Parts: sequence; structure tokens; C-alpha cells
Amino acid sequence: MHLEFDVGVIGAGIIGATVAAALCEGGLRTALIDRGSCGAAGATSYSGGLVRLYDPDPVRMALAAHSLGCMRASRHGLAFDAALRRTGAVYRAALTESQSLQAAVEQYARPDYPMLLINDQQLDQINTRTSDAPGYVNLFEPRAGIGDPRQATRSMAALLAGAGPTACSGLLLEHAEVTAIETGPDGAHIHLGTSRLHCRVVVVAAGAWAARLLPALALQTRSIPLARMTCVEAAAAAVPVIDTVAGTYAIALGGHVIQAGSQLRHAAAFPEQLPMPGDSSRAPEPLLVRQGEDAMRRLSQLQGRPVQGTVLDVLPGFDGYTADGRPLVGFLGADSPVFVATGMNGLGFKLAPGIADIALGQIRKRLLGQALQDPQGWHALLSPLRQAAPAAALAHAPALSPSSGAALPAVHRTASVALTRAQAYAVVQP
Repeated sequence: MHLEFDVGVIGAGIIGATVAAALCEGGLRTALIDRGSCGAAGATSYSGGLVRLYDPDPVRMALAAHSLGCMRASRHGLAFDAALRRTGAVYRAALTESQSLQAAVEQYARPDYPMLLINDQQLDQINTRTSDAPGYVNLFEPRAGIGDPRQATRSMAALLAGAGPTACSGLLLEHAEVTAIETGPDGAHIHLGTSRLHCRVVVVAAGAWAARLLPALALQTRSIPLARMTCVEAAAAAVPVIDTVAGTYAIALGGHVIQAGSQLRHAAAFPEQLPMPGDSSRAPEPLLVRQGEDAMRRLSQLQGRPVQGTVLDVLPGFDGYTADGRPLVGFLGADSPVFVATGMNGLGFKLAPGIADIALGQIRKRLLGQALQDPQGWHALLSPLRQAAPAAALAHAPALSPSSGAALPAVHRTASVALTRAQAYAVVQP
């Protein structure tokens, strides 16, 4: 069977589903494809769902600000926004980060999204379960929120049926394994067993699994353990707190259950190679115990007192990471039909509306035959071509086929300066 679409989106996690909803809303016939159920695997299935603006990396922060703005500018953005509980959030950092925090407040704070530098006394009024140790600077974002990534993903997928008066009907294909992608001058053929889709553009939004389809992007899979534990005073920590000194966060899940992160992490080429709970060959119980103990120790440091409670479980979160910690968003070349939206570095939920807006703008121009201008400013620092040399090798890549082992040519990261320099920006947000 042969099906025709304007765009085929591979990966029905929060990024792929939001991109697909935006494309349908923009009038493009779109197919959303996943080898499992929508929102049931990958980073989306284990995400903590915290949405806020500040980030120590100026590129990720600019993208987060853009994403927050997109939540008020479209039907899918409003649906995304409606899925959030505006709890507010506190970001606690060492005094060395004060200048960066002050600059962010001056650049991004506005009446509808305030950002406030607060002292410890003011913090105690917001969240009583934080350390009183000296040497901290506190940023409070009252309009930050918590959402359910799985619910939001399903909401985005539901919009495929019709997202507005100019929208095209879309198609969600679950439990459909992509066996190959063939690219050519007329677009791309996505092979699904005995069937195939012909699309003028294909979006690879497969999270950490994108490394199998596009190994030249040099993604690495990293684990993000999420520990859930009982805490006698969890209700007092209703406002989420991110503590970069302790290297964790605290999100109250309801009742006396709280979630925190562990820094005992693993890296692998593909998600299947990470230790998983219940796999005695790769994830013995002592590993899960150590991750839970590490999260509890860090949570105790965040609170400034020992946690009175027990670890319930450790969720095996993970995501695709890039060397510079920034997402990969854009076409693989001027003539390539392949658009990538991956490498979210554990931040995909809050970035999804902004990523979808960028994808819609670039893909619509391509399909209308309009020349794509080279991205400028922070947009250029998201392009997958920022790390490829030569770019022409990606633009004329051969057919991609995981089953046959075909791959894009190897790429090498180029030297960079100023804003493009790869730095070890901390990511402790779920």
C-alpha cells in the first residue's frame, strides 16, 4: 500500500506529537508514526513535566522563552498551556550565577511572565522546605508550571483529526515500525513493513532512538533517574524547587510523595543499552538502591535537613543528548527532505511548542518552494548543520536504513567561539 502525505513525523512523543499538531493546524497533511503507543515510551514516558524559562545556557533559555510565547499563539499551544498547573518554580544557584540570573530577569521578565530574584526570607514564604545555608541566589518564576507529558502528548495527537478551519486531517499510526527511509529529489519514502508512505518532508523526532536513523548526528543516550519517595512534610513543598548546588530538584506529587533526581547516571549509544529496572543482568537491585539513596541525600541537602521518608521507586528516565547540550532542530541541508527535531537533553517537554513553531515555519517555506534563509542568532545554534563538516555531505545523504546498517556520512564537530562554545551547562530539571 502506498500513502501520500506532505509530512511524515517519526516519533509520537511530546516533540513529535506537538510538531505534527502544529503542521496539521498549518494546513499540511501529516502522518505521525510510532513503533509503540503515543506518549508511552522514551523520555516522554518518564518525564517530570516542569515548564519554566530560565536556563544557564542562553540558547536553551531563548528557546524556552520562545516556547512559552507559542503557548498563547495557536490552538495546539493553548491546549498545551491548558495542561499545565501554574504552581510557580524556584531556581536556586550558587552566587557565581547571580549575574546570569539578573541578566535573564532584565531580558525576559514581563507583566504576564514575571521573574523575581528573592532572598531567603521571601523563599521561606513560598517553600518552607529549602536549605537556609548561605551562598545561594534564588529566582522565582510565579508562572512556571507542572504538566503531564503523556496527557499532553495524547492531546496533541487528538488535534491531528482537525486543528482548526484551515487544518488538514492527519493520521496517527501506532505500533508501526519504520524499517527504512529512502530520500530522493521528490521527498522521502518511509517504509513500514509491507506499506510505505511517500512524504515531501520527513521529520525525525524519535528522541534518543533518532541515533539509529541518523547516526551522523552523534547523539548519546543518557539516563535521567527519577526517584519517588515518601516525605512526611512533602505537602509543604508544593512549589517545585531546583537546586543546582545539591544537583537535584523537588516536586511534590501529592499527599506525602515527592520526586527528586539522582546524579548516578549512565550513558550509552542507544536506550536499550541502559540499565533498566527488572533487568537483573544490567540493573541489579543495588544500583536502584544507590540511585534512590543518592536522590534522598541530595534532597536532604536541598531541604537543609534529613528527609524523613522512604524511596518508593526509581523511574528509568532517559533522553538523547548532544555534545553542546543544545537541541538539533532543522533540515539536514538545503535540498534535503529530512528535518530533525531531537537531542532535547532532558528538556523536551517545556521546549515542545517552540520546536513545533520552528518546524512549521521552515517546513511550510520548503513546501511552498520559498528559499530558506540561513538561521540567524540563536536559531542558527539549533541547526544540525552547526556540527557538520561538510554540510554538503548531509544534504546529499544516501538512503537511511536501520535494517541494512546504512547511515549518513560521519560528521565532525567544528570549533566554536563565544555563544557557540560547548559548555557543561547543568541540567537538573526533569
